[in-house]
Amino acid sequence: MTPEEKVRSAFMSFCRSMQSGASLPATVESVDLAEETCSVKFLDDDLAPHHGVHLSAGTGTKNTMLVVPKVGSTVYISFMGDDDVWAYVAKTSIIEMVLLRGDEWGGLIKIEKLVERLNAIEKKLNLFITEYKAHVHPGVVIGPASTAQTVSALINIEPTQRAALENKKVKHG
Repeated sequence: MTPEEKVRSAFMSFCRSMQSGASLPATVESVDLAEETCSVKFLDDDLAPHHGVHLSAGTGTKNTMLVVPKVGSTVYISFMGDDDVWAYVAKTSIIEMVLLRGDEWGGLIKIEKLVERLNAIEKKLNLFITEYKAHVHPGVVIGPASTAQTVSALINIEPTQRAALENKKVKHG
């Protein structure tokens, strides 16, 4: 090992040793979505349960992704700096829900169900258009009788394609 490599290796070892706090495994006992916190019981029985554990390292969900762990799942709790009070969920084993920049727009679309529903509506509408175009108006009129088909500018709708609706950068299920 060259002298430069030895210095680099020693520096990296020093940096790793200076990192504060390891993550501790715990079980989620409850979740308070309004406060964006949870209560956990550490797997190490020597540690007291911790309440008010933040669901993310930041605060507020308006511009973040908030991962909500399922009650009873295993999580890893990390602490900010040397503070043993400000804790947050670093990892979770089972995700109950994910909020992307809040929840005001509702849930993500189940694309397959949406395409099926749109195609069913389009099929019915196309059937209606076809029947409307084929409809004849027999009857009594002043002047020469008319039994011609209804003239219409209506055209059939093309079926919805999944690719036209799907954002492939966000996946779920």
